[in-house]
Amino acid sequence: MEKTNALLSKELAELIRNLNYKDRLVTVLNVETTSDFSEAKVWISILYFNLLNDKKVENQNVLDNLKEKTGEFRQVLGKKLHFKKIPKLIFKIDENPEKANKIDRLLDEIKSRH
Repeated sequence: MEKTNALLSKELAELIRNLNYKDRLVTVLNVETTSDFSEAKVWISILYFNLLNDKKVENQNVLDNLKEKTGEFRQVLGKKLHFKKIPKLIFKIDENPEKANKIDRLLDEIKSRH
C-alpha cells in the first residue's frame, strides 16, 4: 500500500502543479488509501506568497477547486497508472506547522542553489 500511496502522491502533485495557482504553492504531503482502495485522503499544504484575503477563505477556495477537478484527476490517474480501481479523492489541508516549516526550509535550499 505504501508504494501505491507514494505513486498516487507523485502523480497528484504533478496534476496540481499543472493547475498554476497564482501567488501560492500547493504541495501534496501525503496520500492515505483505504485498504479496499475506495478512498484516498490527499493531504496538502498551501504556502501563500501574497495573501490578500482571509487564509481560511483562500484555503476553502483551493479545496473547492481541487474537488471540482477530482473527476478529471481520476481519469488521468486511470490512464497513467492502470490500476483496477482509482479511489475517490478526498483533499484535506494539513495544518501541521512542522511540515510547513520543512517545506519552507526546502524552498530556501532551492533558492540558495540558484
